Amino acid sequence: MYFPLVIWLSIYLPFADELKLMEADTNSVKTVLILGDSHLVGDFGDALHREIHRLKKYHVISVGIGGAGSYHFTGTMRTFCCGSVIRETCIFDSISDQTKIPITEKSDGPSNSLVGQFFKGKLENFLAHYEPEIVIVALGSNYTNAHEELMKILRKDNINREVIWVGPMRRANIEIRLYAIRQAMLKYPDIRFISSEDIVGHDTITSAHYSGKAAKYWAEKVVKKMDFFIH
Repeated sequence: MYFPLVIWLSIYLPFADELKLMEADTNSVKTVLILGDSHLVGDFGDALHREIHRLKKYHVISVGIGGAGSYHFTGTMRTFCCGSVIRETCIFDSISDQTKIPITEKSDGPSNSLVGQFFKGKLENFLAHYEPEIVIVALGSNYTNAHEELMKILRKDNINREVIWVGPMRRANIEIRLYAIRQAMLKYPDIRFISSEDIVGHDTITSAHYSGKAAKYWAEKVVKKMDFFIH
């Protein structure tokens, strides 16, 4: 069927303008990168990513490595213990409460596979590709620390990059875990610290992972605490 040019233009031009507006909006949207351990691999990671996405202000990428400390993000990132997961959402993605956050890469168990294979397992390559304005670090529960080294990487290409550090849940030896973060904050006093030990956990826990409503509650409270920094 033949359509006169004027009809084609009447259909196409409004759509083209809409695409241009969407592209302009997308280019102006900030990106949030979340780094974490097995809590981020699990339900807490899905819930935290979801809460940030719900703000409808950011593209969000989250990278969780089971058993990881900050040290494991400073070299070649690998699945060495208990799985890894990478999630990613665009600001325009519509995700219902019943739908899991989309997973772009996943590995189970101690496979020793690269985390972020497209980026050759290097956090520096993630940063170069996504250029996140904000990085949320949900680490500190495990003892394999290299907090200052991680901060050097996060600030190397952008000295003004906002870093928000979500502390570990309350568990045995919590003060030792928090002390390591405070030491890094002495050198990087502009780190925004968000406590978790007053939200979930208790002193007798040696290891625990929250799921379902408990994970959702933890994520909601954490995001509420960082409200000033991400709104």
